[in-house]
Amino acid sequence: IFFQALDGTIWRMYERIPNCYSTQITQNLRQVYEAGRVTGYFLKQLQDYPVHSLNISIPDFHNTPKRYQDFLQVLSTADADLVQAVQSEIEFLHERSVQFGLFWEALHEQRIPWRVTHNDTKLDNILFDLDTHQAICLIDLDTIMPGSALFDFGDALRAMGNPCAEDEADLEKVKFQIPVFEAYTQGFLAAAGDILTEQELSWLALSPWLITIEIGMRFLTDYLQGNQYFRIHYPQQNLNRCRTQFKLASDMEAQRALMESIVQDIRKGINSN
Repeated sequence: IFFQALDGTIWRMYERIPNCYSTQITQNLRQVYEAGRVTGYFLKQLQDYPVHSLNISIPDFHNTPKRYQDFLQVLSTADADLVQAVQSEIEFLHERSVQFGLFWEALHEQRIPWRVTHNDTKLDNILFDLDTHQAICLIDLDTIMPGSALFDFGDALRAMGNPCAEDEADLEKVKFQIPVFEAYTQGFLAAAGDILTEQELSWLALSPWLITIEIGMRFLTDYLQGNQYFRIHYPQQNLNRCRTQFKLASDMEAQRALMESIVQDIRKGINSN
C-alpha cells in the first residue's frame, strides 16, 4: 500500500498493528526464541517470491570479500599513526581473510539459494504482542534485498548474542552467549528448517562468526577513513565497536564445535517430532 502526495512523492503505508511493542534489550530466552521463529517464518513466507525482481537498496551489502578489498584500499592510504595503533586488528582480519568469500561465492555459484532477506534482524526490528509476548512480524523493511538466509541468521545472533553495548571498551565483558544461540536457533529452525538446504544448515553455526567479522571490519574501515559512515559520539567509538565485534568473533571460534552440535541436536529434535 502506498500514498502519493500532491507533489508526486510516494509514501509507503502499513496497516497499524495495535497492542504491541519493540525492545532493544533481550528480556528472556523465550523472547529470543520468538525472534528466531518470526525471522524464519519471514524467510519461509517469501521462499517463492521472485528474488531478483527486488531493488538492491545497498549494493554488495554482505559481499564480505569486497568489504575486505575496500578495507585494504583504505588501509593503504590511512594515517600511519592510526594504522600503527590497530596492528592487532589488521592482523586479525588478514589471518581469517581466506574464509571471507565463503557465503558470497556460494550464492553466485548457486551452491546456496538466493532468498528474500531482511538484512537488519536485530531485536528492535521485531514487534511483540503486548499480552502474549509472541513475535508478530519484522519491521523496518528498507533493507529487504536478495541475499542468503545465513545473513539474517548470523546478523541476528551477532546483535543478540552479545550482552554488552556495541562499543563496550572492557572486552572482558564481551562474550557470545550460547543459551541465546540455542534459543534463537530453536525458533528459527522450527519455522524455516524445512526450507533450508543441507549446505545452508551446515553453515548455520558459522554464519554469526562471519557476519560479526564483516561488521567489525566495516567499523575498522570507517575508523581509518575518518568516521565518515557510522554515526559516532566520541572519536574512538568505531574502533571500540570493531574490537567488540572481533572479541565476540573470537569467542565464537572457541565455541564453534558446541554451536555446531547444538544445531545438529535441534535438527534431530525437530525431525523426530
